[in-house]
Formats: sequence, structure tokens, C-alpha cells
Amino acid sequence: MLGGEDGRPHDYRLLSKGKPERVLKTKEVGIVISPGDVLQVRSGGGGGYGDQRKRSAEATRRDLEQGLVSEAGGAR
Repeated sequence: MLGGEDGRPHDYRLLSKGKPERVLKTKEVGIVISPGDVLQVRSGGGGGYGDQRKRSAEATRRDLEQGLVSEAGGAR
């Protein structure tokens, strides 16, 4: 909105010992989960509002401290 960038999409993965990571589809059913398996869930992030280059240095520093943006994102 108003020049902000898109947020990141969600990402779901099944981590099973001795097997490669398996990316799961959004509405996948019938997934077999064994003892010791891990479901890795990364929620999608919200998009930006306005041009980030117009934010003050203080606002960007606060965003970094609160973990709202990455170092790379804050540097842009």
C-alpha cells in the first residue's frame, strides 16, 4: 500500500530424521507424521505501508530493535 512491498508467503515443512525436508502444500491432507518428526511453520508476514526509504533513521532503528525488519531490510 502506498509504495510498500509485499509480505512473505507462509512456508510449511516436514522435517524427518534421515530424510530431506519436505515442503508441504497449503491444503495438503493425509500427511503421515511419525514420532520425532517436526512440523516447521513460518507464518506469512504482512506487507509494508509506504516507501521504506522515507522512514526516519529513528523509526528504522526501532524496527530493527523490535525484530520487525532484518538487518538487510533496515539497510535498504
